Amino acid sequence: MDVLYCFDEDYEPYAATSIVSLLINSNEDNFIRLHLFCNLTENLRSFLNSLKKKYKFFFKIYNLSNEDLDILKQFPNPVMSVSKIAWTRIFAPKYIDNNIEKIIYLDSDTIILKDITEMIDISLGENFLGAVLDYSNNKMSTYHKIKNYFNSGVLILNLKLFRRKNLIQELINFILLNYKQLKFGDQCALNLFFKDQIKKIDNIYNKFIISNKSSQQNINTTDKIIHFVTSAKPWKSYSLELYQNIFLEYSKLTTYNLKIQSPKNMYEDWQMAIHLSKYNDESKILNSIKIYENILNYMFKTYPYDNNIMSFFELYSNSKIYLETNNLKKKIDNYEYILSNIFEVNE
Repeated sequence: MDVLYCFDEDYEPYAATSIVSLLINSNEDNFIRLHLFCNLTENLRSFLNSLKKKYKFFFKIYNLSNEDLDILKQFPNPVMSVSKIAWTRIFAPKYIDNNIEKIIYLDSDTIILKDITEMIDISLGENFLGAVLDYSNNKMSTYHKIKNYFNSGVLILNLKLFRRKNLIQELINFILLNYKQLKFGDQCALNLFFKDQIKKIDNIYNKFIISNKSSQQNINTTDKIIHFVTSAKPWKSYSLELYQNIFLEYSKLTTYNLKIQSPKNMYEDWQMAIHLSKYNDESKILNSIKIYENILNYMFKTYPYDNNIMSFFELYSNSKIYLETNNLKKKIDNYEYILSNIFEVNE
């Protein structure tokens, strides 16, 4: 089975964690061929060599040509939770051996829970991709005026069809011409370009974990791949421990010393506030409220002439009577309503 990963040095420890979960949970008779678009650092070399002592697998490292790197530099920057390296996957059909007709692409923020051999046997017909509908399908399909909106974190790529249609340059031109529409980078590009030529596959191959939004998400016994979507990654301090621990258990089996990261910017501070608000602990809830207040006060003092934020000044002022309530949950709900709108228009 051929599996594709694309990552940079920053995402190397997370890709390593995903790779370990893939190898551990694959059947012994399922020989894995890893196709890695990345730089072969000394840490990565050491990690892969350590795996060779335990598992039977093949790996090949790919580097984009200078010409393709120049093209990559022209692509729009993705949202905060996505690395620009994600764009690299669109070049895969050009570099991977012609005798490989299909390949499974996995994001670095995935954990494979069970053998996924049967994925490669899913018939794509004349579809370029196989994918799971995104959790924002209704919103994003309406936004883009398309029938369905798929998540690009787990894909089956029909390499044979890519090559036969010779569409890579056409896809590149589409991205460069339509970059303003690509709210979520390559994910939007793939959805808009291929539209009705993406096959819907079972969501057991891409179970979304939206770590800081709900404590009610359950991993079912049938789920084979879990995917930490949004910025609340399991290596962030505002990721819910239940799902964070799953990722960390696999990370311990790598040669990397993964450290939990504290918030680095205002957006991540907001994510931490959401995270703390989920606890049934008054001290954590009060800390959450303090973070919300600090963010709002900073915004209104620092960006008084930002039209996007100014549109919420009145909302903030009109809400103060509610924000000053002694009902902590109501106060958090009001803060969250204001900040979610501010961050959405500034995404």
